[in-house]
Amino acid sequence: MAQLRTGHIVTIRNRLWRIDSIYKNELSATSIDSVTNFQKRFYIPLENIQPASMDIPQFDKIGELSKQRLLINAYRISLIHGTSLLMSLQLSRVIPANFQLVPVVMALNSSRIRLLIADDVGLGKTIEAGLIINELIARHMAQKILIITPANLREQWQETLLNFFNIEFRIISSLHRRYLEKELPIGLSPWDYFQKLITSVDYAKRRANKNEILNYEWDLVIVDEAHLCARPHTEASSRAITMQRWGLLHEIAQKAKHLILVTATPHNGYTDSFASLLDVLDVNATNRDNLTFIDKSKARNHVCQRRRADVKQWLKDQGGDFNPFPERDAKEVRITNLSKPEVDIYKNIRDYGRELMELMAASSAQYVAQFTILHLIKRALSSPKALRVSLQNRMDRLRERINSKVTDEEINRDDALSIIAESDNLENITTEEAQRRIEKTTFGESVTQYEIKILNDILEKAKKIKPKGDSKYTELVQRTIPELSGYSKKLMIFTRYKDTLDYLQKNLAKDFSDRQILSIYGDLKSEQRKEIFKKFQTAKQAILVATDCISEGMNLQYLCSQVVHYELPWNPNRLEQRNGRVDRFGQPEGTVHIRTMIVEGTLDDDILERIIERADRIRAEFGFSPPFFNDETDIINRLIKAGKTPRTRRPKKRDDPSQLTFHDLLEQKISATDSDKEANADMDEQRMMKQSEQIRNDSFYGHTDIRLPDIERKLRQTEDTIGSKEEVEGFIVSSLKLFQCDVRQTGEYTYTIVLNDKRLILRDVGERIESCTFDKNYAARNPGTELIDLSHALVTRLVQILKQQMYLDENQYGRTAHKISAAIEKPIAMLKVLVRYVVETEKPSVVEEILTIGFHIYDEKILPSEEVKKFDSSNPLPGKRSPSEIREDLQEVFANKYWEKELFDRIGKNKQSMVEERKHLVGTLDYEELPSWLEGVTNISYASHDIITVTIGYPA
Repeated sequence: MAQLRTGHIVTIRNRLWRIDSIYKNELSATSIDSVTNFQKRFYIPLENIQPASMDIPQFDKIGELSKQRLLINAYRISLIHGTSLLMSLQLSRVIPANFQLVPVVMALNSSRIRLLIADDVGLGKTIEAGLIINELIARHMAQKILIITPANLREQWQETLLNFFNIEFRIISSLHRRYLEKELPIGLSPWDYFQKLITSVDYAKRRANKNEILNYEWDLVIVDEAHLCARPHTEASSRAITMQRWGLLHEIAQKAKHLILVTATPHNGYTDSFASLLDVLDVNATNRDNLTFIDKSKARNHVCQRRRADVKQWLKDQGGDFNPFPERDAKEVRITNLSKPEVDIYKNIRDYGRELMELMAASSAQYVAQFTILHLIKRALSSPKALRVSLQNRMDRLRERINSKVTDEEINRDDALSIIAESDNLENITTEEAQRRIEKTTFGESVTQYEIKILNDILEKAKKIKPKGDSKYTELVQRTIPELSGYSKKLMIFTRYKDTLDYLQKNLAKDFSDRQILSIYGDLKSEQRKEIFKKFQTAKQAILVATDCISEGMNLQYLCSQVVHYELPWNPNRLEQRNGRVDRFGQPEGTVHIRTMIVEGTLDDDILERIIERADRIRAEFGFSPPFFNDETDIINRLIKAGKTPRTRRPKKRDDPSQLTFHDLLEQKISATDSDKEANADMDEQRMMKQSEQIRNDSFYGHTDIRLPDIERKLRQTEDTIGSKEEVEGFIVSSLKLFQCDVRQTGEYTYTIVLNDKRLILRDVGERIESCTFDKNYAARNPGTELIDLSHALVTRLVQILKQQMYLDENQYGRTAHKISAAIEKPIAMLKVLVRYVVETEKPSVVEEILTIGFHIYDEKILPSEEVKKFDSSNPLPGKRSPSEIREDLQEVFANKYWEKELFDRIGKNKQSMVEERKHLVGTLDYEELPSWLEGVTNISYASHDIITVTIGYPA
């Protein structure tokens, strides 16, 4: 057996394959002569592997020029690129703004991608990361990919990559793993067998899972919400959990060839914690022994961190003066006139909380009891139904406790503090489930008997509050929705709880019968969500009620410009994430209207005053949201520490039933004077401002050397290589018609396609596409219309059939053709040659290009590139040449191969250009000692070539 090398063409099992990689006795190769173009792994000792090459064009088959162009375009689309082309634009449904291409260009400017994408909320970080994923896959630079994200974002990543980039990732978790293992060959791990996986950070950090993950080399690892994995600064209740996440990130970074960290809040106010994220990028920008030092000159090429103001300035510097973002009209809607039953409920919950804390004063479960009380308060602030459901759940559990023989320790085994501290991040516990567990926690038989009576009294009062007696709901339907209807007939209402969502949907349907009332919540499957979004999009008047399942990762700017927060999120990061779904780049309306409903005189006031307003002041001064609040545990601890003074801006009497201070709630001793508490609050705010200043000093806001001309140049280069939008559309339509498919235009941008060739009928496509478009802008604004682009499965299949058909079918042969042109004076031949190079890194990779050379057939003269381009782009003129004449000229081309020297000279020059470009890149990285992953990156060798087409040119 001849020596096998990456990039070589071989025959295995009577097929042609391109070798993609060789590891010990295993060979990975891609089929180059089949319809599916699939990749397969072979065990070398068991296979008959022989060197091969593609046959030269057949002289006795004279194809048509139009079919030849389709064949060449099919090859252009499927090239393995190694130059800085933005393949991801043509291979995705995304319409990125110029500034969103900056991370892609930054990534492509490095042989090993180590990048922190830290753009602000609403700038499209997930799309930016997706473009890089798509780019690496299109270049065959990444095949084995792992995305690590908080559990609540797994499905959103999966949907985004499938819907926008047509890339299928599998989710792996405790639940999903059981289904994945049914597909596994015997003895293989899902981490090994499945090439593209999404998992949660808390599933991945488990020892057994982490060890499995670290067994494999990953081409690309993406860590979303990466700040959750940063090394913690100080001792805290969640430090053990955080250290496990940090350990996962630190170790997996060493196994990843390419690493991308994604977060809008990379800096928590402590330099060492922020520097730990830069440290795992491994770009020599930190001192591992002293993480208070950051070499910004080395790190800046690996950090893309921009606020809205930075993007505006970036665009302005390029000569533009428009604001790409909407204005924000945000107001509070205060609920002031509570009914007597509502006041009584707040008073009863306050009394319940105070007495429960007295009973639990010496108990180790006091902390859980505090959260139980807080939970009931939040549910009461949300809606009467949410409170009723929680009260009933808790009473049912208490009665179960009385009738049970088990101990408190046994009955509360699953309700440990970690459920509270980590409720938003646990692998298999949703926020709703964590809340239900809190409701079911019990604190001893004596406490249980007391609780049932008082909770039943509150429940009976809550049952009497109907929608017309619900002050907040009345405010919503009588004033807030009518006010917003003056701007638009569509709005979104966010609520934290599914019970409140059901309550709103049921009653809004009665009060607004002229509108569609839709809802989205966490248990809905992807297809169900798409259908609801489609209904919301096409409706003339609609209200969409949603939980926080769409508060992150979803881009809803084309659907709506108005948001109502039915209850105040206690975390300013969560509030901003919700707003960022519509208040983002691409919002077609000039202003987004945001209303936040607050029950005055309750804990909402404390949260607003102590947390939200401070965050707003910092955002106004520094231009970014302060990322100090990781979860509600942190927020509540800050409020306790600051203390709530009775002298708020809206003074309340001490016995006012609607006012429940944190000191009342948590039974803190009120020994400090009002001035002491004010001083504590001022110190807390000063500390936050100081930390914000530290964040600004350490960060890289607006720091990028990628300018708009660089982007425009790469866009032009991409278009030259792959084709313009119009050329791509023409290629798809012409190819479909070649295979007798019906393509009928039904509107300015829409088509109906009937697939009459069975080879084009795919499982996810079917025989008929009722409504489709080739225009990304139209598809973005019309979710019910399918986008047909280069990433679509139909086009992928179309390209492969074209390549196969035009090699074999005499009626559709495309490898030879002739053209009469006014651009030449003598008969010429033009060759399109597919050339493969190998980059000799530790894991060699293949790079492809199509070279075009032209020459006179009979006087042995090579034509200058400009003349060949002129001939190639010229329109064919009418006229005929006999088949015998064309065959004779074709035979002459391959009988006298004087042009081969020019071909190999061009191959050598292009190879050297790639070497020089990579040497320049390595030189800019400023390493004292070349890392192992860079070894061989400038060692590029020629692997193989195939002549795709021959065009014989004749003068007019």
